[in-house]
Amino acid sequence: MCCDALKHKVAASLLAAALGLANPAAADEITAADLRAVANALGFLNGLPHGAPVAIGIVFGADGKQASQTAAALEAIPGPAQSSFKATLIQAKDLAHAPGHFDAVLIMPDAASQSAVVADAARRRKLVTVATDPSCLEQDACVLMVRAGTHVHIVLDTQLATAVGANFSSVFTMMVERK
Repeated sequence: MCCDALKHKVAASLLAAALGLANPAAADEITAADLRAVANALGFLNGLPHGAPVAIGIVFGADGKQASQTAAALEAIPGPAQSSFKATLIQAKDLAHAPGHFDAVLIMPDAASQSAVVADAARRRKLVTVATDPSCLEQDACVLMVRAGTHVHIVLDTQLATAVGANFSSVFTMMVERK
């Protein structure tokens, strides 16, 4: 019976992988599915430019290469309301003084160690912060936590959204989990 159980477990794992139902990406990865879910979620944010590029900062800790790859992948995804994304790389320690306007910022997983700096800058600059790492919710660093695996999981931090002046459509707020 031991061997039969192992065979069934291996077969189930192989089937899940073939169907795309394998375990979600590790917390330190942002997948293409995560980015599509982020783009869709931002479409419910009131006040985004229509037709013009959505300015999004990619906030990273030390891994500029992964942030650069994420920026390129995000710019290749259609933005909300027939717009596009224009990504700018920002090191977490520089977010408070980064030049320019951002409609939102995406926090890379490697910036989690600097969540207090990111959260403070977001509050001061009134930035909508989005992350795929659930720890951002515990650290009060993200307005939205968006994670795509076998299903899309979105959590809205209503207190932080209010603090930064982020307004989402009422349909969106009824459909997502709220913290």
